[in-house]
Amino acid sequence: MNNWIILLAALFLIAFEATYEGVKTRGKHLFSEIVELVYLTVITGVFLSWITAVPSIFDPDPAPFWKVIGGYILLRIGIFDMIWNISAGQSISYIGITKLSDKFYQKLKTLWGMSPIWMIRGIAFVISLAWLLNYKQ
Repeated sequence: MNNWIILLAALFLIAFEATYEGVKTRGKHLFSEIVELVYLTVITGVFLSWITAVPSIFDPDPAPFWKVIGGYILLRIGIFDMIWNISAGQSISYIGITKLSDKFYQKLKTLWGMSPIWMIRGIAFVISLAWLLNYKQ
């Protein structure tokens, strides 16, 4: 059960951050601020619960720390841009030009089109699920 909570927390963090940033880019500042307020409130609450060592009533076999961090990063690679694009009113395949990852994806798109980008995101998503859920097979 604990691994599912880790997965849901990672999904929440990525989806809410991408949503409020994308909506803000779209020009809907009030809605963006409300989503950001919910995001920061939940993060603060979870952090304070963790730092005060609230005991877990869930599965005592959580994923190792490296899997949680790695899974979070891979899940972010897999879904952040897609959620941001939808929130910002962009095409789902839109690739920016500012971040290092954007420049990497632009080169891939120039060489081979969108397929490798979606493949990278899909593989990152699947591996992130396995790591965050602490799949041991």
